[in-house]
Amino acid sequence: MTDSWTDSGPEWAVHKAIRLVNQGVLHRGRKAAFVGIKFALKARHQNAGSTALVTPKDRTMTLMMFARFEQPLKWCAFVLGIVSTLCVVQGLQLAAMLTSLPFCLIWIYCGWLRSEPQLKYINILFALLYVYGIGRYLLLG
Repeated sequence: MTDSWTDSGPEWAVHKAIRLVNQGVLHRGRKAAFVGIKFALKARHQNAGSTALVTPKDRTMTLMMFARFEQPLKWCAFVLGIVSTLCVVQGLQLAAMLTSLPFCLIWIYCGWLRSEPQLKYINILFALLYVYGIGRYLLLG
């Protein structure tokens, strides 16, 4: 089914919100209608290649684009944690730091997705310590 509306502009956003309400995706009521109209009124038009209209909210959208990979990343972090622990037990200092750094980076990202300040800040601290340790190990041997 094709619409007579163009795929841009506030009119299209209102039309899309009404269609979502009719399809049952959005709940009926004043709040849903308000959300659709609010979205339509905030619609921005941006020329190709222009970054003048990029807002902090737009930057978080690029971060949220990878949210679907959160669970596989957590499993990867789990495996990295086990490998890192085995490296510590075996006395492989550099290998432990090299596997712990990506572990921390994954949990920093997951902390940003869920807005968990303790998780992201403690992992930022550990990541900085691992970078320092790796650099020190490479410089001093």
